[in-house]
Amino acid sequence: FQDEWRVRSNLTLSLGLRYELPGNTLSSLFDLNDNIVEANGDSRYALTPVPKRDTNNFQPRLGFNWSPRTRADGPLGWVTGGDKFGVRGGYARANHYAFLNLALNVASSFPFVAAINNSNFANAFTRLPNLGFTVGQDPSQLTRTVVSEDFAAPSADQYSLELQRELTGNMVFRIGYVGTQGRGLYQTVDGNPRQPFCGNPCTTGPRVDPSRGVIRL
Repeated sequence: FQDEWRVRSNLTLSLGLRYELPGNTLSSLFDLNDNIVEANGDSRYALTPVPKRDTNNFQPRLGFNWSPRTRADGPLGWVTGGDKFGVRGGYARANHYAFLNLALNVASSFPFVAAINNSNFANAFTRLPNLGFTVGQDPSQLTRTVVSEDFAAPSADQYSLELQRELTGNMVFRIGYVGTQGRGLYQTVDGNPRQPFCGNPCTTGPRVDPSRGVIRL
């Protein structure tokens, strides 16, 4: 909802609050993963962590328009012109909801897809249909993409402030500032990095959790 309130003849407030409850873009993968775990009988095929639905998307709105009334003479009158000066500003929050590409990144990695690196693969078209895990290979070492359990939509705080002064009947001077600050923005990090001082380049050293492979978080 949003409404305007004329507090005084020279002051108007605009107040509002918006709430949105988006769906979980990854929910379609949960049942599929349950089937994968059941078919393999192995908890290492489980999708972990399982992100919850984002439910805290409150988006407030606030604006004001103030035209101070002063005497037309003196230093303050020179600035305001008596009743020719205005101050206006506002604040709003908006959310950027999870786009489908996040779900596609998760669905295109283990446990839904097993990516096996094998360059210079001779007779690839003949051998690929029969390609599978090497005997004894640990599925936990396969690359996976996950999102955190407390995954939430990023937010953007937008704010503005403007001063306006009427100079003549057909000329106005305006100066203002508009800003935006993002919070909780999307980023990709290594959820299981290799430990420090593992070499340069660090491509073969042990990971923080040696029982797991690459985890794109």
